[in-house]
Amino acid sequence: MIPRLVPYTGFRHLVPALAGAAAGLCAWWVALAIMVGHHATWGAEVATRWSQDAEGAVLLCTLAAGSVLGTLGVEGAWTGAPWRRRWIAFGVGGLVAALVTFLVVLAWAWIAWAGDWFPASTLALRARLVPWLGAGLGAGLGVAAVRAGRQALHELQLAWELWIFDPPMPDVATRGEIVREAVASGLLASALGAVAWYAVGIWANDLHLAGAVGAAALGAGVGGLTYSVPETAWRPWVLVRVGARPGWRLPLDPFDTALQERFIGSFPSGMDIHLPAVDDVDALHVSVLARPGHAYAVRGLSQRPILLRRFMERVDLAWDPQLPAPFEAPLRHEDALAVGDGVELELLVLPRDGAP
Repeated sequence: MIPRLVPYTGFRHLVPALAGAAAGLCAWWVALAIMVGHHATWGAEVATRWSQDAEGAVLLCTLAAGSVLGTLGVEGAWTGAPWRRRWIAFGVGGLVAALVTFLVVLAWAWIAWAGDWFPASTLALRARLVPWLGAGLGAGLGVAAVRAGRQALHELQLAWELWIFDPPMPDVATRGEIVREAVASGLLASALGAVAWYAVGIWANDLHLAGAVGAAALGAGVGGLTYSVPETAWRPWVLVRVGARPGWRLPLDPFDTALQERFIGSFPSGMDIHLPAVDDVDALHVSVLARPGHAYAVRGLSQRPILLRRFMERVDLAWDPQLPAPFEAPLRHEDALAVGDGVELELLVLPRDGAP
């Protein structure tokens, strides 16, 4: 439950970053297992051993693919995507990330070898920065291929009148913006990973620890910087916590004019939430609004008690008839609203299906 509510508690980039760091560490371990298994299989036959550039390519391709899988895994969990779509996204994103990284590393190895710029065994950052940037480019393009590919596939289905996949959630970003943001985020994350790998290698004099830290930094950067979950993945709900109808809740939708504002009161007709007048609820007592951009508010429409409560803050919203307009206060996730006598409401931001 907690990860799906994190975007509305001020730590929207924390969970993808942690998931990306964990995925980077797992990918680093997988790459080591592959290389150790290869050496154990072929023994001391030098002709069949991989070169350092080949091992670096395996490591960076695995790191790029793992970072993409961690990022897309969190996105799929938050949006509630079906597992078939998630597996397709994993395959496409991981394949694009590994392929782009391999091509960049291969091109850089050929250029450095042809120009005889660096010794083969050097660990200088200026010699290894381009392969790391290739991993970030691959990770960014892997994420972008999945997100932009959803939009392109949906447009093709509309044009050809095919309904193989459900339409993706609406996103305000265009395909070009998605690609540019993902590529820039991937390059920045890979630069962070390269610097962390180089600095830890010098400080600890341990290449295994340096590789682990660099992998975690790359994964955390990709996950945190490429975070992009559409606002439509969640919607606000008004919940009756205490009163005659505890547990009753109804959704708001900032993109639907009929659901942007919900009215609460005791009038028997026309109220979105009807509460009995015996609880000191006025006929038209309060309304809750939802606007695009995760902007929620509450309006006091009655002279009877209306109290907004949050940590170290109390707001009295009872309407003053001498003022030309009712009081309005911003609402946040899990804010409590005391209405009338013994009635308490709460605003919750949940996935669109209403599941916690």
